[in-house]
Amino acid sequence: MCILMIRFFVFASIVTLIGCSPASDGDSATPTLPDVDDSNAAPELPAMASYKGPPFRFEVQAEESTTQFRWSVTVPTGGWEMKFDGATTNPRSGRATIQVLLTRPGPGQMVTQALQTLNGDYVNGAVAFTSADLVVKLITRGESADAADYARAALWQAEQ
Repeated sequence: MCILMIRFFVFASIVTLIGCSPASDGDSATPTLPDVDDSNAAPELPAMASYKGPPFRFEVQAEESTTQFRWSVTVPTGGWEMKFDGATTNPRSGRATIQVLLTRPGPGQMVTQALQTLNGDYVNGAVAFTSADLVVKLITRGESADAADYARAALWQAEQ
């Protein structure tokens, strides 16, 4: 009888251990949630990456017949290039987005070890802007990037 009880406890222990083993890679350990109807939800806007380059100075000046956007950046070495990539303006909302491509030297390139200031500007017709974003695509010379690589480097707001 004692041997029979020992066998029973050993068998029960083995069955308990097997039942508590972790799920294999193919098994789903978490229950699936039912589908939710989110057809009325607001569409998500694409997240803009955070800008990780030298800081920009950005200003907007309105005159009688034009609005002038000016920006500058001080880079740590020579060999950097800045190019105006385009602008998007929305006269109804009074908002503008200025796009700039900033190219830094590639690895192994010899450059001057001195600070350098790069300047840019864009002139638009007589629209009263209330805010403007300066978005920058920062790449290393020899690399390519797509439109999703822009990041906000500066924001201008009109005084109220």
